Amino acid sequence: MKYLRQFSTEKLDVAPFIDAQGRLAGESLVVGFKRLAAGLSTQADISSILLSWSIEGWLEPQKAGAPHRWMKIQAHATLPWTCQRCLHAVYMPLEVERRIRWVNDENQAAELDAVLDDDVLAIVSHLDVMVLIEDECIMAEPLVPKHDICPVPLVMSASDGNEAELDKQEKTTSNPFAALAALKNRGNQD
Repeated sequence: MKYLRQFSTEKLDVAPFIDAQGRLAGESLVVGFKRLAAGLSTQADISSILLSWSIEGWLEPQKAGAPHRWMKIQAHATLPWTCQRCLHAVYMPLEVERRIRWVNDENQAAELDAVLDDDVLAIVSHLDVMVLIEDECIMAEPLVPKHDICPVPLVMSASDGNEAELDKQEKTTSNPFAALAALKNRGNQD
């Protein structure tokens, strides 16, 4: 009978995990990822939304020397972000797929990170997998979440209630030079 070592997501010893070509997977409530949850829409109930995740280690043989240690991180969920147009919740998929090469020390990591497309990190003996997954999810957040078609009409109003001023502002915001001219004219009127 082959002994299968148990690996902890809280204190993962990276080298033995990869050497054993280990795999961990699960589903976790998004509310447990405090930093990720803080960036989601406050209009949506996220208490039961699950994030599916996995990490997998493998060795890549080399013609000379020791094999390279690699880890693949995957995560996915559909999360409610704040639409940048209407400010209501917009549900969008979050997909993470990242490969990390693990090396023996920080100097080697810095050298290789400068020349490789994949991330390179120094091996640690106490990696918190959930923190790593949360970091990767935060980096994969949509830059400008928005609906294709907002579910509510967009309301625009001029600060002084003047519709002509609102029309003028809409026209000038599409052209940055026109916007500068409008600011200059406004300054001359004051």
